This record gives sequence, C-alpha cells and structure tokens, in this order.
Amino acid sequence: MQKQWVFVGGYGTTIETFEFDRATGALTSVALTEGVAEAPTFLALDERRKLLFAVSEKGGADAAEPGRALSFSVDAATGRLTKLSEVWAGGSNTVSVALSNSGKHLLTTSSSSAEGRVAVIPVSSDGHLAEPSDSQVAGKNAHGLVQSPNGEFVWVVCRGDELVAQYRFDDHSGKLSALSAPSVSFPRPSGPRHIAAHPHHPVVYALLDWSGDIVTYGYGADGLLHDPRTISAFPPGKEPVAAAGTMTAAEIEVSRDGRRVYASTRTPECQSLAVLDVGANGQLTLVKNEAAGGLIAGPRHFILSGDNRHLLLANQDNDSLLAFSVAEETGLPTLLGTATPTRVKKPNALAFGAFD
Repeated sequence: MQKQWVFVGGYGTTIETFEFDRATGALTSVALTEGVAEAPTFLALDERRKLLFAVSEKGGADAAEPGRALSFSVDAATGRLTKLSEVWAGGSNTVSVALSNSGKHLLTTSSSSAEGRVAVIPVSSDGHLAEPSDSQVAGKNAHGLVQSPNGEFVWVVCRGDELVAQYRFDDHSGKLSALSAPSVSFPRPSGPRHIAAHPHHPVVYALLDWSGDIVTYGYGADGLLHDPRTISAFPPGKEPVAAAGTMTAAEIEVSRDGRRVYASTRTPECQSLAVLDVGANGQLTLVKNEAAGGLIAGPRHFILSGDNRHLLLANQDNDSLLAFSVAEETGLPTLLGTATPTRVKKPNALAFGAFD
C-alpha cells in the first residue's frame, strides 16, 4: 500500500515529515529531521528515485553567506530522511529549487539584492549533488523559476529588477544561455515572485507579489515571452493597491491536467486560495477565492497532489498546515478537518508524494 508523505520546510533548521490520509485529510507527524542547513525554505521531490532536495535561504537578501543545496534519501516505509550531500547552491540567499525535467539537474534561484542568480546543479543517479555547472546573474532578487515542458527554456522572475529573465537550457552540459531578448520587463511596481508553465499550451503565468496580479505570457519556438495579459488573483473590490515591498501574493501552480490555475493571496483583507479556470488558449478567469472559514493565515506555499485530487497549504503566520480535497469537475477546494500544527517555524515549503 502506498504511503503519502508530506515534507515541510521553513525557517529554522528542520524538515518535518507528515503522513497524509487521503480519505480523511488527516496529517500525522512521523519524523523531524534536525540539523538541516539554515532556513530550508524551498523543497523539490523526486518520487521515482525517493529523493528530496532542499535549498537554504541563508542570511537574507543582503548577506554574503553562500546559499546551500542539499539532497536526502527518503525511506519509503517511514518517511524519514537521510542526508546524502550538500553543495553551494550557486548564489546567496537561495529561495527556489526545481528538479529539471530529466532529473539530471537542480535549477535554483538566489534572491540577492546585489546580484540575484540562477544556477544549475548536477544530480547523480543516486541523488548526490555536484558543485554548480553554471551560475549566472539573472536580476536583483531573482525568485521563482520554471522550465518549459519540452525542457528547452528556463524563465526566472526577478522581484527587485521587476523582470523575467529568459534562457535556453542545455540539459547535457548543464549550461544556460540568454535568449536573443534576455529579459521582459513588468510594469512598476509589480514584484514578480513565482512563475508556472502550462503543461499543454505554450503559456506561462507570472504572479506579481506587489500587485496581486497574474500575467499570462505566450511563447513560441524561440522561447521568447510575448502578448502579456493581466488578471487579478483577488476578488472584485479587494484588489490591493500596488506598492513596492508590500507582499500581497505568494505561490502559483497549474493543475496537472491544465484545467485550473491556483494562487495564494495574503493581504489582511484577503487571505485566500484563488481558483482560476484556464480557457482554450490559456487565458484565465477567476472563479473563487477560498478562505477556508478564516483558517488561511499567511499562505506562503501550497502544493497539489499528482492526481489533482488534494491540495495542501502552509500557513506561515501560525505554523500550521491545511488539507483540501479538490473536486474533479470544478477544481474547487474543500477543507478537510482543521489546521494541523507543525514544529517547523514559519512553514513555507511543501513537497508531497506517494511512495511504495
């Protein structure tokens, strides 16, 4: 019988493992991995190889300390982690990590105010990390990144310079090369934070932290983003006034079937999970902002299950987790139970997978 393991990172030096009951939504803490590098605030999971990856948001955006990338093996029966390796993450204050489509590399961003970077870290077949094969300046406060479904391109949103950097990715060499137009700028103030790619349409979605907007871009065979279209992740009447440094939104994710986009909003007036329908050419329509009866508090991160049937959300403001079922036809989430406390301080990173 498959085990459903949820891994939680945040501020501090721990990663907590929970077992998830799909029938009831119950989350049961089963392990606490201590002594992890400072502030493991983003995670990536490789279910097939039973590997977990983490990056360390060490020292803050203006600190000189190098960020760290770590790999762990996952005990499929218990959910316990065993550290395999730790290397430089390719910059300082590392805030995002994604496993490349092939599984041969980690892609990271480092949110330095001086020179936000995007880096490539080789991953061996058994999960050990090598020193970065590439590290490039993308823009101030580089934050979220995404690889195109065909693996050819990588886009990096940079909150400080308010742009998205555009790269071609060579999976064989582990190198990035800037496209003919190295970047696309956003209106100011916008604060682009995270970015997600549609699995079927040639479309990406950038979530703007300072305005709460989602910008939809198309792209062609050259990987260049074009034709931006903007929609608010907030319900009518609760849209924030865009202001630099004012955090209004956090995470964005596309469902595996491509029918829905989800985004988290985090103003005092609207702590919610936004649900948006995806149209025929990737355009978005806001359907609902789910508030879970007021239990959402600082929704820094959330994650969908692989089958789109469940969604887990991390409440950074009160150190808790929420579990939702997701209706197959509508994509709307329904809260399961109540908030589950976590021992991780300010949880803001989740990884979720099934293990045999």
